[in-house]
Amino acid sequence: MEFLGWCMVLSAVLVIPGYMVYFLLVKAKGNGIVERLAFSVTPGEDWGPALNKHRLEAGYPLLPHIESGTWSPLQNVSLSNPPDYSDIISKDGNGAVVFETST
Repeated sequence: MEFLGWCMVLSAVLVIPGYMVYFLLVKAKGNGIVERLAFSVTPGEDWGPALNKHRLEAGYPLLPHIESGTWSPLQNVSLSNPPDYSDIISKDGNGAVVFETST
């Protein structure tokens, strides 16, 4: 019975380092292990708040393809040329950014 318990524990615990090894060897970009490790601990361009309203408040660049307050990281997003949101972004009398949505 103790063996079965250890098998259950190890099957849950070994997933984390197993995925780390898989990510470093297969998914991470780079030539050497140091480059791959640096890639794996660097946040992507889309990292940060999901809603543009919250991204503005925190100082992150806006994400394109926002619909109904949701954003999917699976969408093809290019942050090198972000769209213009001047029609929905304005500043109030105190200079604070206001994100206007049509509901």
